[in-house]
Amino acid sequence: KRWRAVSLAKTKLGASYVAGMSGPTKFDCSGLTSYAWSAAGVKIPRTSADQIAAMTPKTAATLKPGDLVYRPGHI
Repeated sequence: KRWRAVSLAKTKLGASYVAGMSGPTKFDCSGLTSYAWSAAGVKIPRTSADQIAAMTPKTAATLKPGDLVYRPGHI
């Protein structure tokens, strides 16, 4: 499923960035991640704060394609 999420996200390269949007043609950061994972069959929360709160932390050395990286306010 992670590769489906990554592949879907890559098809949205160049899409407009608009705060509060979650597709299909305009996204903010967490809107794109929730959209891509949903298309891969995995429901994740909509906002970056809720996404990071729901995830299990990993070290940089253990990240895999599709894992979410958080910076305050962005995912």
